[in-house]
Amino acid sequence: MDRPRRRIFQCDICEEVFIAHEYLVRHQRELPRPIEGPLGSSRPPLELELGVLLSKLETFAEGVILHNSLINLRAYLQQATGITLPAIKISTSLSIGPDEWCLRFRRRVLLRDRLDRSQVDRLQREELCTSYYGSSLICSHMQTELPNYFWKFFSRAELRDTLAEMELSDPDLADETIRCLDQELLLKLLRLLLKERFSLTRLPALLEVLLEETDMGRPLRPDYLVTPAVLSVMLES
Repeated sequence: MDRPRRRIFQCDICEEVFIAHEYLVRHQRELPRPIEGPLGSSRPPLELELGVLLSKLETFAEGVILHNSLINLRAYLQQATGITLPAIKISTSLSIGPDEWCLRFRRRVLLRDRLDRSQVDRLQREELCTSYYGSSLICSHMQTELPNYFWKFFSRAELRDTLAEMELSDPDLADETIRCLDQELLLKLLRLLLKERFSLTRLPALLEVLLEETDMGRPLRPDYLVTPAVLSVMLES
């Protein structure tokens, strides 16, 4: 006898998904006030703001070292998790502490950290290594914490791009996915799984499970997505 499927609730404002209605209600109660005006393009950049004591990370050698560190970080995360981060825009900000840095997405804070006194002193003292040292502090923190927010970056456009890339590596699986699976439901499921640190490198295995369930007469429904078979793919290393 099949185990019951788990109900999923989605926020109409930000599209975040939850497995219990009380979590959805709590989330909506804590949402910040809506931002007036357009939010920009369909793929807005991440914004890395530096306090004034860290501003030399942006200006030293025209920011080449920090920019290259961020490019390498995006490449590493893409290879390790299958997620392509948005571009990262760097600026100096007076709205945060002079020894702080802040990472925002759609103007909302994702990560915020403060360098301790010894780290700031080293930045001021070692001119030649300033950007290398400061960049490593920031990028190592981002590498650890950013996977918690991958679901925010995975949009309809990202799903289309992912399936388009799959057409090159596994055209049969990509074609069957597009024909047989509801794309909106698939997007909801992937965003939910990404919140649980699911790696998109496991996406082909997940799609095969979903297609097998469809073939067995258990099509995806709007309100129930997470099945024992899906959970088993999540738990695989």
